[in-house]
Amino acid sequence: FFRSPLGRKVVAAELKATRKDELARNAKGLPKIQASDDRLLIIGHLAQALPAREAGAEVSLAIAGVAADSLSSMIPGLFGGGQAQNLLDGQRQRLMGQIGEDLNNTLLYVYRDLSDAELEEFATFAESPDGKAYYQAALAAVRAGLAVGQSSSDLK
Repeated sequence: FFRSPLGRKVVAAELKATRKDELARNAKGLPKIQASDDRLLIIGHLAQALPAREAGAEVSLAIAGVAADSLSSMIPGLFGGGQAQNLLDGQRQRLMGQIGEDLNNTLLYVYRDLSDAELEEFATFAESPDGKAYYQAALAAVRAGLAVGQSSSDLK
């Protein structure tokens, strides 16, 4: 899919949305995107198919974990017996909920240059067996990449 013209357009939209200048411009939040009911329905399907909530939560938790480890090394005994990890794990669902609250608008913004037909084709891919396999592998890669220094038994 990602080698097709539409796949390359999807990747270009994602890369554009994560450029330094775009991130700086939207540091205080994305503009509210108005969309037709049809486009909102397609975006809803895409939001369900993409593991954006999970990946966002993993990145946030990894950053928080580094901060907790640093604090714990400065103040030995601050977090004992896996306490820091338990605190982070308890935040996973909360973070996923927060990310999910604005996910549709985020996807509308990121993919704003795709037509409804292109967006529908992308959502169809994301919901397909190949798309699901791709995104599950991508999420596993994110988790593995963020777990540097952890034992494999710690990975979830």
